[in-house]
Amino acid sequence: IPSFLVTLGMLLVVRGTALYTTQGFPQNTWKADDQWLAHLLVGDTTIFGVRLYMSMLWFALAALATHYILTQTKAGNWIQASGGNANAARARGVPVDRVKIALFMFSSLMAGFAGIISSIRTQAANPNSGTGYELEVIAMVVIGGTVLTGGRGTIIGTVLGIAGGFLRGWLE
Repeated sequence: IPSFLVTLGMLLVVRGTALYTTQGFPQNTWKADDQWLAHLLVGDTTIFGVRLYMSMLWFALAALATHYILTQTKAGNWIQASGGNANAARARGVPVDRVKIALFMFSSLMAGFAGIISSIRTQAANPNSGTGYELEVIAMVVIGGTVLTGGRGTIIGTVLGIAGGFLRGWLE
């Protein structure tokens, strides 16, 4: 099964579970106004007179770290090879199945981190949050040069695709 379809299928399973568990209603979380962890995740700070939101800092750090991994490490070569041609990668000794599982786990970790940031910011866990963003995000990634069949794409291109998507939304 292509990874893209597995991801969309899992989205439906998790969203359905969230809707069933919460009966479709947002759940209040704790008030995180003065807690250091909330400030670290969603606070803001001023650097050289410029207001910087921590969520943007986390995004930049994740983009830089993943760019480094994809372009400068053996794991990055394995990821590109596994996505490009799994059979050829296997023949060269790449543990394709382990690479794909690790990427699914990393993707889940990043989605969970984004969910935590969103729920702290809104002080509620909404099971309907993000509904309809799937196609928008896919379009931004494809505009950034990532091929949905795998093996091609860059983090910098994805960031530029996201910036273009936000610019389009901001101009509307």
